[in-house]
Amino acid sequence: MTAAAFTASAATPAPTADDPYTWMEEIEGDRALAWARTENERSLPTLKGDARYATLRSDALTILQAKDRIPGVSFSGDGKLSNFWQDATHVRGLWRKTTLASYRTAEPVWETVLDIDALGLQGLVLSAARRPVLPRDPFGRRQGRGKLS
Repeated sequence: MTAAAFTASAATPAPTADDPYTWMEEIEGDRALAWARTENERSLPTLKGDARYATLRSDALTILQAKDRIPGVSFSGDGKLSNFWQDATHVRGLWRKTTLASYRTAEPVWETVLDIDALGLQGLVLSAARRPVLPRDPFGRRQGRGKLS
């Protein structure tokens, strides 16, 4: 994996004295889920009380679940384009890559780099994902390793 470094661990580290919120990293832990339920119970009545809520929620779900949405990509450093994709099948997501030629087609062929849902089925948690920070030019733009042409 040249463009990103991943760390997967079988268990979330124990909370430390310097970070009282480490327990929130255990996304399926009892305490984190109880906190999320409490916050949802507190905030949902306010959201649902807005006359626009149902339409906005429906529109957002339609966009997020659309099969025809264009995948946003970035250069992987190995000459391929990488993408993080979530859909109904891959709720937690896929890190994947393809070639520029394939991306330009109506049906790109993707190579899975990391299936985060599969990690969860194995009891693993993605605990870090880093991408190299590219230098900026004098105008504040990131200087990439190539360009779409």
